[in-house]
Amino acid sequence: MHRPASTPEPFPVLFIAHGSPDILLRNDPLTTEWRDLADTLPRPSAILIISAHWETTDFCVGGNRHHKTIHDFHGFPEPLYRLRYAPPSAVTEAEALADRLGLATDHDRGLDHGAWVPLLCMYPDARLPVMQLSVAPMQGPRAHLELGRRLSFLREQGVFIIASGLLVHNLARLDWRNYLAPPSPWAKTFLAAVDESVRGGRHEALLAPHDLPEGQLGVPTMEHYLPLLVACGAARDDKVVRVAEGWRYANLSMHGYLFG
Repeated sequence: MHRPASTPEPFPVLFIAHGSPDILLRNDPLTTEWRDLADTLPRPSAILIISAHWETTDFCVGGNRHHKTIHDFHGFPEPLYRLRYAPPSAVTEAEALADRLGLATDHDRGLDHGAWVPLLCMYPDARLPVMQLSVAPMQGPRAHLELGRRLSFLREQGVFIIASGLLVHNLARLDWRNYLAPPSPWAKTFLAAVDESVRGGRHEALLAPHDLPEGQLGVPTMEHYLPLLVACGAARDDKVVRVAEGWRYANLSMHGYLFG
């Protein structure tokens, strides 16, 4: 059971590694960790999830007017395509956020797997309104950190800001034949550098991941890394703890952080 909110403290912020969508079919213990984590938190008023799988030129927010589940992947087992996650639309909430921050809106787009895969595990009852926010790689890393800071007011309203991406995401280096393969040395080196910066609150160092050890391999493209910067911005200087750890397919990092 979710514990009730007892104080008006800002709601925590989460960076979660959504992994590969087939995590839902594997009885992966990480999915239980995600659910247990949600159960330790107060019940939020709504969710804002920033997904690596919605890329736009400028930041865009949507309220999923039509309760759509987007199966934006190919080549996975057929039962995965039958899964649905249809929470209440959050058009009103998304419009208010867009007006306040000057964001574009798209309420016809549904929830992609970067959003619904972790939410299906964390809040399977699908009763919380869900807004989704895009990443905008062309805007650069600092814009994502600054956007997170501008979003932090939502925490005072009980909104759960969830940033969904991956710290190490190099599809060309994955071992698709071995789900639980140990990570390569380069992947561990890069993750350690990111982890040290996140837990030390050194957000400026995170703005240039390619300058970190093995950063070119760890972040060949930016879309999965950028949600972390939004989370760091929204968290400001709050304490941070690691949640959920491990590797999948050799170099897919499943490490997350809870701020607050």
